[in-house]
Amino acid sequence: MTTQVSYGIIGVNKDTGKVLVILQHKRNGTQYTFPKGMLSRSRDDITTLEGRRALAEAALLRETRLSVARYLSEREFESEYFDGRFMKQVYLWLAEVTGTVRALPGQVHGYEWVAPDALQARLTYREDQGIAERACHEVLAMAAAST
Repeated sequence: MTTQVSYGIIGVNKDTGKVLVILQHKRNGTQYTFPKGMLSRSRDDITTLEGRRALAEAALLRETRLSVARYLSEREFESEYFDGRFMKQVYLWLAEVTGTVRALPGQVHGYEWVAPDALQARLTYREDQGIAERACHEVLAMAAAST
C-alpha cells in the first residue's frame, strides 16, 4: 500500500497569536487545513529534523509565501491515518511566521487567521483537529506566559 507523507507548518502570527489555516478545493469538496506539502519519496529518505523542517518550510513558502521566523516548539506533531485510498503520514511544526499571505493560485483558494481556541471547529479533518488540540495547548500556554 502506498503511503503519502506530508510536512507542514502550524503558522502563528506573532502580533495576534492567531493560527493560519488555508482553504483548498479538492475533488471531495472544500477543506480547511494547515499549509503542507506532500513528499514524493519515502520519509526514510529524510533522516534529519533539519531536512524534514526544510520540506515543511518550503511547503509553507510555496502555498502562502510566508516564512518561518522561529520555531515555537521542538515538538513534531504527527498524524497517521487511512483516507480511503492511501495511508497518510503528516508531520507539522509549530512556528512563528512572517510575511504577507499570497495564496498559491489554483491550489489555495483562501486563508484565515483563527484564534487557537476556535481552531478545532474550523479545520475540516479529524486528524488535523487532533493535531490542533495538541498544538493549541502550547500556543495558549505561550500566550499566557508572555502576559
